[in-house]
Amino acid sequence: MTASPHGPALDRVATVARALSDRLGAIEGELYQVRNRSFQDPLNFPPKLVERISGLSSVVGGIDAAPTAQSSAVFQMFAPEVQKQLVALQDVLTRDLRAVNAAFRGAGAATIVPKAAELRRPLPREVSTR
Repeated sequence: MTASPHGPALDRVATVARALSDRLGAIEGELYQVRNRSFQDPLNFPPKLVERISGLSSVVGGIDAAPTAQSSAVFQMFAPEVQKQLVALQDVLTRDLRAVNAAFRGAGAATIVPKAAELRRPLPREVSTR
């Protein structure tokens, strides 16, 4: 491997930034079906976690009653998997981003400051209380 003409500090930035991008992309790929490009693609590529769990909103939001046992069961099935990805995202935004920012500082560049919402486990009663 030959060194970049920009120096080792920028090589380090490129390496850790690529690793951060890859980890974020993997999390995104677990949450969303990122290969959909046309109307026919949902037939070719299976729905991911967000698409699966978001279908509940129309089911439970369209009635004036508590969610059914089946809706709660579906929520309980997918919510832990979504939470797992949110925990992975939090890990990336702390540990991996810290490494990227250290590389940026070493190269004399500005750091990245994420603005993320609080990550918490969703509760079944939050699906709908109408």
